[in-house]
Amino acid sequence: MIRTFINVLLLSFFIISCKQKSDKNLKISDLNNNKSEKCEVQKKHSFSDINTKDTFKIIYSCDDLEGPMIFQILNIEGKIIYEEKISGNQFYDYERPWYLYVSDPKRDEDFDPKKMNKQLTDSLHQADIKYIKSRMNNFFNKENFIRNPSSKLEKDYLIEENLDKINDEKINIGFSYKLSRGGGFKVICYSKKLKQILVIADCC
Repeated sequence: MIRTFINVLLLSFFIISCKQKSDKNLKISDLNNNKSEKCEVQKKHSFSDINTKDTFKIIYSCDDLEGPMIFQILNIEGKIIYEEKISGNQFYDYERPWYLYVSDPKRDEDFDPKKMNKQLTDSLHQADIKYIKSRMNNFFNKENFIRNPSSKLEKDYLIEENLDKINDEKINIGFSYKLSRGGGFKVICYSKKLKQILVIADCC
């Protein structure tokens, strides 16, 4: 009973910590006004046009991987065709090192994560930062890009209203990603006719 209660508290804390800097509260200026050096992760993939490659990038403060970030997609001409404001802690999920440690069922029933010593909390935080880096480096991997995704996704997750807008386009490429979701994901797709990116699937 006590173990269940602790796990509920930990889960609540985990979810709250992931939402502390949600994209709704962030501004691009939060990153631009940051005087620390900017870093970025970027990869090129065919997306808005199968004959060219767009640039997918995440721009962030080198000194604060848990802080404000910008996720952008630029076409071959360098024009930004998609931009989303996120925060580094949105890369945390149930595989986060800190969460795996404090939620370990083998832990003693009297274990209190608030009483962990500084050496342990610092070590877990460093592991968390490495985890964010790993998630970022794998964010634009090839397997996250799906050709004609509407035919490969479960119907329950599809957003029919947006699918109808790209149905007459013979070939399109979807990009699937997740942020602050246990097993959820979002799939975006570019409509040449509308010249904009649409969310075609969303699983919380």
